[in-house]
Amino acid sequence: MTVALVVLMAPAIAGFGASVAVPAAPSDASAPPADSAGAPTQGGGPAPETWSMMPSPADERSAAQAGGSELFADPDDDGLATIVEQRLGTDPHDADTDGDGLPDGAEATCTDALPGADPLHQDLYLEVDSESGESLSDGAIERAEAAFAEAPVSNPDGQSGIDLHVRRDDGDLTLGSPVDTIDRPGSADDIGDVTTAHRDYRTAGHYYVLVADKVAYDGDPEYVGAGQPGVVMFESYPDPFLTASLLVHELGHAFGFDESLPGVDSERYSLDEYPSVMNYNGLYTSLEFSDGSGDLGRDEWAFIADDRHRPPVTCGPNETQTTLDRER
Repeated sequence: MTVALVVLMAPAIAGFGASVAVPAAPSDASAPPADSAGAPTQGGGPAPETWSMMPSPADERSAAQAGGSELFADPDDDGLATIVEQRLGTDPHDADTDGDGLPDGAEATCTDALPGADPLHQDLYLEVDSESGESLSDGAIERAEAAFAEAPVSNPDGQSGIDLHVRRDDGDLTLGSPVDTIDRPGSADDIGDVTTAHRDYRTAGHYYVLVADKVAYDGDPEYVGAGQPGVVMFESYPDPFLTASLLVHELGHAFGFDESLPGVDSERYSLDEYPSVMNYNGLYTSLEFSDGSGDLGRDEWAFIADDRHRPPVTCGPNETQTTLDRER
């Protein structure tokens, strides 16, 4: 499985199988002015549950009056009866109306696992764990949220963008230093150890983010970030913009962008040719993925919206009721 990393001292970011020279964040770097533009999956997490939303008495009366038993059917098998989907505005023949990888039934039902989910607008969830003394700052989160909110991604509700939901979870982890990308003999000194012990939302559609004091690649401690499908880890910067840029870059790897793609983790293309945070020339200066403009022509936002790696999603324990159910 490919993992991409960011070098701190030796200025390089590398996949688990390769390395590429690249400048790290300059020591005097600061945020632009205001007007400027996989890991193991075994272990814990919410217990799998099915989701379902049954019609309310008002729904039943409406269906009876309409004389249509098909209104109680669930043709797309998303846990929602057709008459409920009509109330929600979702497509009864598409299990994932907004295309974000979270089934309509889960978004409407799993209020604990997916708080704030909207089946008519793309949602993206992060579980963030931090080593003791480390954190993902409010400022970094706000910048990342804004970048996704401004994404050129259309939604069934008529609004553009992706809603980024950041769930801070374990915030005082005791880990070995550095946290490595390869298995080490200790109990909390590699990303496999950490995800096995602390990834609580592995089956709730969340990408896993670890903020560590030190990160290593293949035993080399001169790295500041790593990403593979579904999982990232990195060291934070004092400047929230730099941290947000590194987070968004590593999330790109969690979505499925790796160095096998032209321009990713490379300085080969200028920002005019490839305007993306995945371009090393854009890392630490941008929070944006490519929209297909530039000579390279890859629409990364479209890939994120439609084809990104998606963690599995089920409801947590006892999450088979919803507000609509409780009206009964």
